[in-house]
Amino acid sequence: MTEKEKSFLKLHAIQLSSISVVELYIRTNQYPDPSIKLELDDVPMLIGHSEYDEESNSIQVSAKIEIGIEEGSDKKTPYSLRVELVGDFFVDETEFPIAQIYDWAARNAPMILQPYLREHVFALTARAGFNPLILPLIEVPTLVQKQKEIIDDES
Repeated sequence: MTEKEKSFLKLHAIQLSSISVVELYIRTNQYPDPSIKLELDDVPMLIGHSEYDEESNSIQVSAKIEIGIEEGSDKKTPYSLRVELVGDFFVDETEFPIAQIYDWAARNAPMILQPYLREHVFALTARAGFNPLILPLIEVPTLVQKQKEIIDDES
């Protein structure tokens, strides 16, 4: 990596300091069959967060995915699965406006935690003997600002 490339990589004001597994659960609803491929158009991710801790400059965000667990669902899945993780995020208050922390926890933290959920879902389904489930990618909203717009806003 050249010096020019290094200077481009600026650390975000909020960093993931640890990630913990709350639950990894899979129950087969039929004999495992690796030829069965579960097609999911949408996998809802349940998100929650703690209060911001001003003393430790941190916030915890939980993310959970459940498949085939809904009570009374008419959709039968080959397995029931639940994965829940908690990420502990350190916030540099000099670089990030704390008034925005809960919005960040609801919108940005799930995108950070989703690849960890995806890996656990893939591994659990593979270990249970099914075709490994790959969670669909989520759309990341992109904010693009041109340098000229930034300069104009400062004037």
